[in-house]
Amino acid sequence: MADATTTNYSLTKPEVGASNDTWGDKLNDNFDDIDSLLGGGTAVAGINITSGTISGITDLAVADGGTGASTASGARTNLGLGSISTQASSSVSITGGSMSGVALSSCSGNISQFTNNSGYVTSSGVTSVATGTGLTGGTITSTGTLSLATAGAGAATYSSGISAITVDAYGRVTSVSGSAGYTTNTGDITGVTAGNGLTGGGSSGSVSLAMSGSFTGSFTASGDVTAYSDERLKDNVETLDGSKVLQMRGVSFTKDGKAGSGVIAQELEKIAPELVHTADDEMGTKSVAYGNLVGYLIEAVKELSEKVKKLEES
Repeated sequence: MADATTTNYSLTKPEVGASNDTWGDKLNDNFDDIDSLLGGGTAVAGINITSGTISGITDLAVADGGTGASTASGARTNLGLGSISTQASSSVSITGGSMSGVALSSCSGNISQFTNNSGYVTSSGVTSVATGTGLTGGTITSTGTLSLATAGAGAATYSSGISAITVDAYGRVTSVSGSAGYTTNTGDITGVTAGNGLTGGGSSGSVSLAMSGSFTGSFTASGDVTAYSDERLKDNVETLDGSKVLQMRGVSFTKDGKAGSGVIAQELEKIAPELVHTADDEMGTKSVAYGNLVGYLIEAVKELSEKVKKLEES
């Protein structure tokens, strides 16, 4: 019977009954092979380690089934795991790259972007912004910029019947210049001057205008000109002496180049002074309340009518 070898490492198994001289050499060779295996000089296949520790082994390459590193961070780098393997499954922080096939039950913190699949939206709030009147840049569904529309409102000067208005490229008014017959004042009134028949006015603060009681020139009213004559406003009411009319003189005259008729204020003042008004001017110009002459004329007609009646009866 010839020598045999072991299955895994080909150690010599001496033939049973062989010469005793050969057993020592073969055993020595087997011990040398075992020493080489245990010392790492020979590749060992099919080792199964179930407990204990191994020392003296260098980093096992990724291609050989290892990580190629002796530290956890180095292993993650070599295996392309980044830092995700250190995250708790209930709280994962992703700072770059993308994910697919992941179902999210809840999210917190700041989410910068999710790419939605068909049939899903990534926001429960505003999903788009459209442009309104005077704006451009919409409709925005992700990111974008809205701007003032410049179409039809370019920088230019636009003239109108009131003034010339200058606007910039965004339609903002930059200046207003006056056209003929108009002023460009804006804001507070700088001055108010009282005209004919008025008093008051001023150049600052609140100003008022009032009727002066004196008007120069002709006056034409489109309606009736009336004065208060309510009995409740009057005291010491007495019937006029109609005979005073006989003392009054009606005259014709020329004033400011125009023919006129009436009375002379100074003459009337001597008979019925309440009908004459003296102005507060250098000349003390006098005027007549012609409408109030009616009271004297009424009583004069009544007195004359009574005399006619008595003459007729006699």
